[in-house]
Amino acid sequence: MKKLLLFLLVTPLICFGQTSLDFFNSGIVKDSLNDYKGSIAEFTKAIELEPDNTEYYSARGKSRYFSDDFEGSIADYTKAIEFEPDNSEYYNSRGKSRYFLREYDKAIIDFNKAIKLKPDYAEYYYERGYAKYSSLDYKGAIADFKASITIDSLEPLYYKNLGDALEKSEKFKEAKVQYLIAEKLDSSDDAIKYNTKGDHYPYVLLQDEQLKFPIQTDIELFIEDIFNFDTKNDRFFLRFKYIIYSPYPADYINNQNENLNSITDIREIVKVDYINSDQTKASELVYDSIKNTFGYSYEGSLESSFYHNWNLRDYPFDEQNIQVRFKSSLDSTIFKFNESKKFPATFNKKMIGLKDGYKIKEITFNTDYTNGWEELSLSPTLVRNIIYPLGVFNIIVSREGSWLFIKLFLGSILSFIISWIVFLIPKEEFDSRISLTVGGIFGAIGNRYFVDSTIPPVQFLTKADMINNLILLLLILNILIVIVQKNNKINFGFLEQNKYAMRVTGIAFVVLNTLIVLL
Repeated sequence: MKKLLLFLLVTPLICFGQTSLDFFNSGIVKDSLNDYKGSIAEFTKAIELEPDNTEYYSARGKSRYFSDDFEGSIADYTKAIEFEPDNSEYYNSRGKSRYFLREYDKAIIDFNKAIKLKPDYAEYYYERGYAKYSSLDYKGAIADFKASITIDSLEPLYYKNLGDALEKSEKFKEAKVQYLIAEKLDSSDDAIKYNTKGDHYPYVLLQDEQLKFPIQTDIELFIEDIFNFDTKNDRFFLRFKYIIYSPYPADYINNQNENLNSITDIREIVKVDYINSDQTKASELVYDSIKNTFGYSYEGSLESSFYHNWNLRDYPFDEQNIQVRFKSSLDSTIFKFNESKKFPATFNKKMIGLKDGYKIKEITFNTDYTNGWEELSLSPTLVRNIIYPLGVFNIIVSREGSWLFIKLFLGSILSFIISWIVFLIPKEEFDSRISLTVGGIFGAIGNRYFVDSTIPPVQFLTKADMINNLILLLLILNILIVIVQKNNKINFGFLEQNKYAMRVTGIAFVVLNTLIVLL
């Protein structure tokens, strides 16, 4: 009770002892922290104690301007002008507030007064030019932008807006020249430096903030099972879990007391690319608001169908790349995907859905990008369509090709062996020799149709095709050697002897097939 009484007695004394300058200085501190509501309250107290101080009205007018209270800002700058009618900055500031209320004519009058008082200040011409541009006076805007460039020739924004005004006036070649100058003065490659200034995408003010762009998120992935993964299907069913870690909470509050969940809430930003069907089971992301060592986590799971474009060039020794793609709705300048270093992607070692003969070899991660239609202003000189970042997990599924090779080509191999062993039959037995080699041709052709039936139609040469074609060529070579050995008019040199013919075609069969498999 005594402490309460002491507090009630001391508080009025403390408040009574504060001067207008104390309130003013407190307002300046709060304004520097972008606490405009607090700074306006402090400046108001200063004005109540010293209502004739021009600086107090100017300071409150500035805070009101940045808090979007343009009418209040106009009233304060009008009062400041009454006390100090020759201050060009007061007219310029009042003109900017009138501009945002779309009172372009009144804004131009204020800018005229500012220019008259300070004719060598480039920004005043730029502000008036922008007001003329917005009121469709492109000729006047061009003159003002040129005037601002004459005073300050290194500001890219002046050239960029001059280009816009020239383009509206259908002076396209002149506009292009101005755009090129602006780009030289301000490299668009460094557009990210404008993201936190509020005037460019994503249009938020981040001064002295902990939040930094791009927002770096880490993804942890666990593949539970894969179903219907077969060359006869162009899509398969995938079941997996994932966790996304973000360094910032979903409801991040900036220094202006604004909730930035539109750029920090992963539940609203990141989606998985999949085929939605009546079999899809997608859980909502579960957000953990308590920050752990790896950041704020969002946990989800998905069971759904995915498209797959089979790459069968190396069939039957092919490796297939199954992709799980995470897509952000934010531009690549402010958002980025990473694979979790602490928890790299992994998979269930005892899958029941993945068919025998297939196995997951590894899971890799890379970033990719896709273009959208929305147009963004990223810097004074860069306007482009949004680029969505992608976090892509590549699940490499390999095939146990050795046994499949034997299964697929046993018929062709036996056909070759049949035609090959004819060199063990004496040359005089021509009918038997030619019958066996020709029979081998039919066996190889039949085996080729069998191999083709196991894979979908493709428009390129697979390893399976190359092996089949090679065996057919060697079979034809064997037939040719048998015929030439019978013909006394043609001499094949050492191939006239069966033992050498057998060695050459046998070695050719082994070496060439090995090269096809390995290359």
